[in-house]
Amino acid sequence: LEDKEDDLKININSTAIMWGENAIKYARILHLFFYASLILIAILNKFSYIFLLVIILLLIVFIYQRKLINESKFLDAFKINNLVGIIVVLGFVIEITLLK
Repeated sequence: LEDKEDDLKININSTAIMWGENAIKYARILHLFFYASLILIAILNKFSYIFLLVIILLLIVFIYQRKLINESKFLDAFKINNLVGIIVVLGFVIEITLLK
């Protein structure tokens, strides 16, 4: 959303343009599907309760991103997706290598 105007100028069909006014809503839905899939993976693979801490941490990050988006700090919220990836990878590494 931060560079939506630039996308329009150079005629790039980004998701921010394609989704229009619903961009934030669709992004949140996709994030929740992602978190639900992580929970499903954890259940199916019988991960320990330590992975639950990863899920809780991700939900805290999700709430913080929501706060940033509500303040129209779209770029800051977008950059936090790197942190989400790091948390998930570390959660899987800890679960698979240290606890199995």
